[in-house]
Amino acid sequence: LSFTLEKPRTIGILEPQVTASYRLVNADTGNLAMDRPDLIVRISHRSEKDMPQLELGSEKEEVERKLLVRLGEKIGQELYGYYPGDG
Repeated sequence: LSFTLEKPRTIGILEPQVTASYRLVNADTGNLAMDRPDLIVRISHRSEKDMPQLELGSEKEEVERKLLVRLGEKIGQELYGYYPGDG
């Protein structure tokens, strides 16, 4: 699990993303059923104007929490074909 919050070569502009990998093991056989390396989840912005700025006292933990929520949703979609919050 690896977090990147700031846009490279900029100061104070957030471009949050998390990179994760996971394995799914068959509990009956103990064999590897799925190996997912480098799953990348980003919080994207429609335009430069929408990009959040890293302000004095801003909460990086809140951004990390949102990334973890989206990562969980993405893994749920990959494993089950949907996520309960999809509608």
